[in-house]
Amino acid sequence: FADVDAITVKLAQQSSDGTITSAIATQGIYIATVANMIVKLGIVGLFGGRAFAALVIITSVIAMGAGGAALFFI
Repeated sequence: FADVDAITVKLAQQSSDGTITSAIATQGIYIATVANMIVKLGIVGLFGGRAFAALVIITSVIAMGAGGAALFFI
């Protein structure tokens, strides 16, 4: 189960040295996080049972929505 740590570090480095803007780095980290969450939601759906999967899906959708909304303030 890969995490988004490597992507976060690389995009932060590129933003720090001016290769990309901080807005692009933030969007990239958000996209990587959402992709990671979708994969993990699939795993929960396969192995977690219906009640647990429903709970995780609801909280994940809220988290993804909040993150997407926060992108508008950057």
